[in-house]
Amino acid sequence: MTFEAITGRTVRDALRQFSRDRSTGMTPLVDLETIGRSLSTAGFRVTDATRRFELARVLGEIAETELLRLRAIVIGVEAAVLADPADPVETMDRLVEDFAHDRADLEGASAVYHLYIRTDLGLGLPDLADFLGDRHRRTLQRRLQRGVLMITTRLLELERTARIEARVERLARRLPSAAAPLLGRHALLSRLGERVGPAVEGPSITALRGEAGVGKSALAAAFAHRALDRGWVDDIAWVDASRTEGGALDAASILRDAVGQLDAGGTVGDHDGPRAACFGDRRALVVIDGLDEPAVAQAVARGLAGIGGPRFALLAGRVGWADTPVPRVIDVPPLGRADALTLLRHELARRGLAGASNAADDALGPIIGAVGGHPGAIRHAAAMLRASSIAAVARDLEEGVGEAADYIGPLWRRAWAEAPPDTRSVVRASIGSDGGFLDEPDGSRTGERFDAALRDAVDRGMLIRYGGARPRFQAACFLARFVCMAERTAERSEIGDSDAGEPIVIAAPDFTVGRARGSHAPASIDAALSVRNAASAR
Repeated sequence: MTFEAITGRTVRDALRQFSRDRSTGMTPLVDLETIGRSLSTAGFRVTDATRRFELARVLGEIAETELLRLRAIVIGVEAAVLADPADPVETMDRLVEDFAHDRADLEGASAVYHLYIRTDLGLGLPDLADFLGDRHRRTLQRRLQRGVLMITTRLLELERTARIEARVERLARRLPSAAAPLLGRHALLSRLGERVGPAVEGPSITALRGEAGVGKSALAAAFAHRALDRGWVDDIAWVDASRTEGGALDAASILRDAVGQLDAGGTVGDHDGPRAACFGDRRALVVIDGLDEPAVAQAVARGLAGIGGPRFALLAGRVGWADTPVPRVIDVPPLGRADALTLLRHELARRGLAGASNAADDALGPIIGAVGGHPGAIRHAAAMLRASSIAAVARDLEEGVGEAADYIGPLWRRAWAEAPPDTRSVVRASIGSDGGFLDEPDGSRTGERFDAALRDAVDRGMLIRYGGARPRFQAACFLARFVCMAERTAERSEIGDSDAGEPIVIAAPDFTVGRARGSHAPASIDAALSVRNAASAR
């Protein structure tokens, strides 16, 4: 039903019906969201009979609350109590007191309560006028109307709140639920609020960048729930771009899904993204998670930039976003040691491993060191501890063997297989360098091919760029372990490498890579790989 059904007339008719036979009848008010939610919250079945009963209860509660509120204001806090229903004398004395202060609002609330709610008194309007005397006879009808209007206003407020809550719950069902506490991300949530909060006019597009499993999805979901709960947005859409078994969806399908979820609707073009989506003043948030392929991420960002709504977009993916038209990129780093320990203890307790959960920080330290604050790896480590010791789990994670391999493999297998050979060679050079760092190379020595491969490795999220006077690059979390693990277990064909034993060369034979500052890293990629392979063999 619409808000237009909540009028002084419908409320008065329901109250009159209730005063006659203790039932509100089948008034349109029984279909209010407020009534249905009250019944569901209390655990009752929503039927016509229970709706009528609940409407009567709600109207009675509003009338009592308004009367007590006004008594406290006009007469005093000590008067904010109802008379004992078993003592009609006290009830009538309080009624007289309500009409002794020449306050129209208090008189209106008292008239509604004693005429319509306290049906046991058997009062009609003429009876009330006779009881109160001639002074109130000419104004009593107006006071009663005023009291009904107060109840109508309050009922409108309740219905508005109930509809907002119902809408938030319905929109929240589109979002993933939180599987673990969001630790160490409050600063990032605040930064996202600066892009989508109530003071932001929009539109805006923000990207979350981070390694696989570092918690981008959890952060995006937590922020979407916050935006809904705080009323920052009126509508929301969530699309998981990696939900299909074969991999990420194409950009057009992703955009079509996002716009289709929004209540205001919209149309999407076949090639250039959405053509039109008119949302007026509505604030909509679109979250697209799992954008792990640069080409798809770029197409999605371009499509969102040209949409007539939504006003806000949050994109999450491991890609570097280097060649993607995203105005703002926020990095999601691994957790600090304290938060990593808290998360590990939480996961252990959730699995019933109380002994390990209560272990000293130093005892759990080897696992925290092995996972490097990586939330996904922390959860996997907690699962491994059900059948293994802390030392064994830490060792398996460090070496990428056993159950640890089952977690590390899926993180990078597909991304590694889809990366061009030049890109994989640059990553290997980083892994083979001393300390795992590559300095930004001198383009005049390396050539355009290496520069392109380096940019591609960064944009695919495989190399992390660290700023400074001379930027450096390091392989993303667990990528080095994955490469060594894959080669050690003879999975070269699965991850796209050649088994022919040919040297990996991405430029001329004298091609060189930037040396790690202060190190003695080999100059050529082949030499770098030799050092890495020798270290692995040891």
